[in-house]
Order: sequence, then structure tokens, then C-alpha cells
Amino acid sequence: MATIDDALRSQVLHEFALPDHEGRIPRRRLLLASALFDWVDETDELYETHWDKAWGGRTRFEHLQQTLADFRCDERVLVGELNRVVPTKRGVWKIHSPGLRLFGWVPSVHEFVAVGAALAADVHGPNSAVKIHVQQVLTFARTHRLEGTIKMGDRRALFPPPN
Repeated sequence: MATIDDALRSQVLHEFALPDHEGRIPRRRLLLASALFDWVDETDELYETHWDKAWGGRTRFEHLQQTLADFRCDERVLVGELNRVVPTKRGVWKIHSPGLRLFGWVPSVHEFVAVGAALAADVHGPNSAVKIHVQQVLTFARTHRLEGTIKMGDRRALFPPPN
């Protein structure tokens, strides 16, 4: 079994770096798979400015950056932002960002490994691709010998509120 630190050293995973303008102190670790960077670069829908005026006219990419910074820095992980994927026995979680979903797992308390992402429209309804993304997460963990790092538990156990 490999460790998360092994995956970081081999550059299979990368720690999400906060933007220079972010003044908050990080409270938790967020790791991203290399393939996720490729998906972000190749997904044109992330950069559309007209996708939904209800979200302040920002692009999905801008919302994604803010969601990741909030995940790292906010005092609490909000209930609607992080959810276990059913069936929960596999240990796959998703982070909700406006118009997007990130899929991954929790390797340790207050940590998240994001492996893949999808447009929200692609993981809702009768043709949902959630099963594909769950399998992507599990295959990634198995391929890199990280399946032993998938921690089980509910939100309060894995992201306990501050005392």
C-alpha cells in the first residue's frame, strides 16, 4: 500500500495552492489528481460567462476556485458542499460547486483527495454518470495502491466541527 505522501512525492497528487489574494489561513488539506487539472483545462463549459446569471455572472471555473479555497479555509465544511455518494460503503464523496461536482475520498480527518469532476447536469437525472465517477475514484485509488487510505465515516467523524 502506498501513502498519500508517496502520491504527493511522485506527483500523482498535488496540494491545492491557495490563490495569492486569499488572506485566510488553511484549516484542511485538499489534494488534486493530475488528471483533474487536464479536465479543467479541456472543459470549455467551465469558462462560459453566460451559463447562469443567478450565480453572479462568474464562470464555473471562478466558482470552482472559490469552492476549493473555501473548503481549505472555512471554519466548517457546510452540509450542502460535501456529501457521501451512495452506496456509502465505497467511501466516495463529492464536493458541490455551482454547476460542478468533484469526486474523491477522505484519506484522513479534514483532508480530501479530488480525483475527477463533472458538470452538474451530467450527474443528475435518469442518465446520471455518478456510477462512472465513483468507479473512476476507486480505480484511481487501486491503480496507485491508495485504496487503504479511503477512510470511512460520516461528515461529523471526518470533518468534526471546531471545539
